[in-house]
Amino acid sequence: MKIIKTRFIIALIIVLAVVIWDFQKTVSPIKDGLDLKYITTLRSAGNNNISEQHLLFKKKNKKDYQVNIESTGFLANQQTYIVDENFLDENGSFLPGPTAAVLWTDPALLSIGNNLTAGEVIKFTVWEGYAVAVIQDPALANCYGFYDRKTGLQVGYINCFSVNKLITVIKENNSK
Repeated sequence: MKIIKTRFIIALIIVLAVVIWDFQKTVSPIKDGLDLKYITTLRSAGNNNISEQHLLFKKKNKKDYQVNIESTGFLANQQTYIVDENFLDENGSFLPGPTAAVLWTDPALLSIGNNLTAGEVIKFTVWEGYAVAVIQDPALANCYGFYDRKTGLQVGYINCFSVNKLITVIKENNSK
C-alpha cells in the first residue's frame, strides 16, 4: 500500500510539473505580417548619422517564418533569415537584433540576475515609453539591450564604444 501511495505522489508531482511548465510557456509575438521598424543613430564628435532597419515577417510554412531585413543609411544592408516561432534559425541561433544582441527573449525569463543569450538582466525601468528589462551585453562592456517586459521584443540598444555612441530605438511595431 505504501508503494502505491508513493508512486501516486510521484505521478502527481510529474503531472503538476508538466502542467505548470506548459502554463508558463510564453507565446512569442511572432506572426505573419509582424512589422518592426527601428532607427539607429551614430553619435560621434560633431556627427549624427542615421540608419533605419525594417524587419518584415512572412509565414513560410506551418512552423517557419521568413524575415526580410532591410537597412538604409550608414548601416545599409539586406538580409533574409528563416526562423521558427521562437526566433531561432535552423542552427538554433537566435535572430539578431537590429544592431546587436538578440531580437527576442522569453519574457518569462526576464528576472533580475538571469543570464540569457542576450546577457544578464540587470534592472527594470521605463525606457522610451516601454516597461523594459535592461540586459547588459555579455560581449561588450557598457552596452545594453532594452527588452519589452510583456512581449520580450528588443525595443532598443545602446552601444557605447570609444567616442561613438550607437543608439537604436523601435519606432514602429505592430505586435500586441
